[in-house]
Amino acid sequence: MSFLANKIRNARLAMDFSQTYVSKKLGISQQTYSILENDPDKLSIMRFVQLCRILNLNSMDVVEQLEAEYTFEGQEDSPNAAATEREQLDHQLQAIQSSLNRLKAKLAKFNIEPK
Repeated sequence: MSFLANKIRNARLAMDFSQTYVSKKLGISQQTYSILENDPDKLSIMRFVQLCRILNLNSMDVVEQLEAEYTFEGQEDSPNAAATEREQLDHQLQAIQSSLNRLKAKLAKFNIEPK
């Protein structure tokens, strides 16, 4: 299970939320939520931010933890494979950070502070 999947599941369990409860808050079926919780790579940025709010997680902290986790994992690979994976992950992280910054700007228009 991936770092992000564990993070989401553990946060949900810590809040004592069922998958059904979280899925209703997200406006999706429990089956769809189960798929997303087990394979969070399928989460859109918007869904990721919504889920972080429901589970009382700071989305930027989670992104930073993901970056640290992937950086550590990449150290065990060969230098070329690690560099390639690092570049791909850096690109993904930049895309996520860019999306989060755009969302923060939109929230600022409504005087809403992101968690």
